[in-house]
Formats: sequence, structure tokens, C-alpha cells
Amino acid sequence: MTSFKMLTPGGPWAALDGSINAPTGTPQYPTLLNGYAARPPWKVAGVDYRVGIKTDVTLLDPATLPSGSYGTSTPGIYAESTSTESGNAGVVWLIGDNNVLNGYDLSLVTAHSNTASWIIISKGNNNTITNCNLKVNAATSIDPNRYMICSPIGHGAQSFSGLTITNCVIDGNAGSEHASVNYAATVVWDQNRLVCEYNWFKNSPNDIIDFFGDCLIQWNLFDTEALHNTGSDADGIQTDNGTQSSEGGTMTPLVNFNTFYQPAYVTGNDSTRVAQSGFGFQSQSNGSGTVDASHIVNGTLNNNTLVILGKTNVGLGLGVGGSDSANNTVSGTSIQNNYLDITGITAQGGVSILVNNDTGSIIANNINMSDGSTIAPEH
Repeated sequence: MTSFKMLTPGGPWAALDGSINAPTGTPQYPTLLNGYAARPPWKVAGVDYRVGIKTDVTLLDPATLPSGSYGTSTPGIYAESTSTESGNAGVVWLIGDNNVLNGYDLSLVTAHSNTASWIIISKGNNNTITNCNLKVNAATSIDPNRYMICSPIGHGAQSFSGLTITNCVIDGNAGSEHASVNYAATVVWDQNRLVCEYNWFKNSPNDIIDFFGDCLIQWNLFDTEALHNTGSDADGIQTDNGTQSSEGGTMTPLVNFNTFYQPAYVTGNDSTRVAQSGFGFQSQSNGSGTVDASHIVNGTLNNNTLVILGKTNVGLGLGVGGSDSANNTVSGTSIQNNYLDITGITAQGGVSILVNNDTGSIIANNINMSDGSTIAPEH
């Protein structure tokens, strides 16, 4: 697993921005930052280098994996094509520790009588998903309280540590092609230690990543959220409240050098959709008292690029929430050196950087790309 380290503003950029080890090929949006008064001095994920599956990988069919399920006792990687874990989606299970799922096409319609695509559930520690293509096809119904990649849901309390997702394309396929899809989030890891690098997350009906615990999320492209056809409370990245493990705890989220792109909606019901936020940390345990409280300590939300053209309430957020907000805390967190196009936030009457109830956080040098001005936080 990638080691966790603090990334702070400053150069040399090549050693930090992810470009050295990025996959080859044409970036997803090479002209996205053209014409701005100011743009990041580093190479930007999805703009100056491509993210996603490496070009030399030949994808395999998950149906070729051995058959298994939640109750399988032998560690390994298994496929359950007729699973009832989440709607009619098939499940690829990572059972036990240190599994590596490398180079599979989970968009293939080999689950449930060749109609539904696949999701991934990790039941173990330090498992890795790399060079995989996931897409919710039009015949797949994912339960509204389930996800495309997650820990086991509905099996009682779980306690795992470590999930790494790298070089994947993860397509929620929400919007015009599959407008009824309405699962809660693309990736939910409400355990400890999530690593996401060089992924292309796109077309999510609701949230993209919900996490609880330490995480390292860097060099990814977050491309379009809030596509559920009745609207959604969608966030690019947000802290979860740990419903699978414990309600409380201390976490250090490191979210740096990512790109968030929220295009303007222009047709039909799209014009009424509003995203909640780009990237945000919220200490939001719903427990009771100091034992169950959650604490975000020394997190970083630095050097990200956000192009927000569709209506959005908050660009970057940091604060305290949940029903136990009196005991939840945020301290020592950095929000620095981010570059934003706030067009969609302004159109919504939203807040570019929202900070509340934090202690000792540093919010500085966050730039409005349209005119080069510094964006002041609101409290």
C-alpha cells in the first residue's frame, strides 16, 4: 500500500503532482484550463496528464474468476454473479488480506443472466483494486443504500484496515443513459486507511467518495456528480460517520492534487440539479458523548483544482456536523493553494470555501482562476 505522507504547498512540483508516474496517453480534458487568468503551476490530473487504466493492460472478464460469496472462508478473489448484496449487480469479492484485483472489466454484462454489471466488495485488510473498469450499465439496479466499491454492508459490525484503488475508471453512468440509478455513493470505505490514486471517477448520481478513517486521495479526476434525476445531496469527497465500524474515532484525511470538474447542466431536468460540494471534511459522528465523537486532526486539502460550472452549494468545506456536533472536532487542518472556477457556486448563491468550528486550521492562498484573486473563507 502507498505510504501516507503529508503533502504541503511548495515545489518542486514534479515530485508531488503525480505526473512522473501517470499513465501514458491523452489527458481527459487537455483544454479545460485554457483561458483562465490564473491556473495551477503544477501539472493537473486529467488536464496535463491522463488518469485511469494503463495503456498496456488487457482487461479480463470477472466471470472467469472462481465462484464465491460473503461466506467463502478461503482467502482469494471470487465472483458471485447472482448475488443479492446490491440489487441485481454481480459482486466481485476480495476475501481475506493482501488480494490484488488487477485488470478486470466489471462493465461486462455477465452477471444475472447476462444483464447486470458488477460491483466490488472488500472483506479483508490491505486489498488492492487496480487497472479495472467499472460501469453501471442500464440493466443494473444498485440498492439506494449500496455502492460500486465498499466494505460488506448488512452483515453486522466490520473491522478492516486498508483498501487501495489505483488506475481505475469508475463510471456511475447516471444521467441520460441511466437516469433512474440512485445508489448512495460510488466508493464508501467506512473502515480505516483508504488510498485512491490515478482514478477517473465519473457520472455519479450522488457522492463520489465517502470515507471514515485515515485516507490518502491524490492525482484523481472527479468528473461530474449529482446526476440522479430527482436531485441529490452530492459531494465529491466527504467524511462518512463510520456506520459500519464505530461512530467515533480520529482520522487524518490527506486530499491533494486532485481535479474536480462539475460541468454546467443545460437540458431538461439537468438545469434543476444542484451539487452539494466539491471536496469537504466534516467531523460528523451521530453518536452520543465524548466516547463516540469523531475528530479530524492534521488533514490536508491542498493543491486541488476545481472547475465548478454547474450549480453547487460549496466548493471546499471544513467543519463540524452530525447529531453529536458538541463533541466532534476539527483541528490543525490545511486548506491551501487550491485553484477554483467558482462560476457554478456564484450562480447558486453558494460559498466557495466554508469553514466552521475548527481549531488551528490554516486556510490560505486559494485562488479564483477567473481573475487571479485570493478567495477568502466564510465562517
